[in-house]
Amino acid sequence: MITKGWNKHDLWKGCILSSIAHAIMVAHYPELSYEHSWDGMNYSVIDGTGGRATITFSEKYCVAAFRNDNVTRSDITAAIDFFEGAPNEVSDLARNETLEYLLEEGEDGVPIPSITTAVWS
Repeated sequence: MITKGWNKHDLWKGCILSSIAHAIMVAHYPELSYEHSWDGMNYSVIDGTGGRATITFSEKYCVAAFRNDNVTRSDITAAIDFFEGAPNEVSDLARNETLEYLLEEGEDGVPIPSITTAVWS
């Protein structure tokens, strides 16, 4: 869950503000245009140091997943397992929206979602 003091609407406003600031900055630094994007209800951020995130804003829920490519984990957990205990609607939203933006090539060459952290509200 998102910690007390934050809510979905405040997070959404922050993402909109960040997108506006990024759009202005891209006029001077077009090589960074890939860093922030919206696709429907999904806001994605990629940085040049191995971090990426997607936040999905639905009518009822906010689902966010993050990946730090610099983190080495010995026990790889399936991305959907981060949503254990979440309502079914949250798990479905994560599976069908949020995690689709955090894919990497799996061992057998098939893309699979890979994350290091997830939150929902």
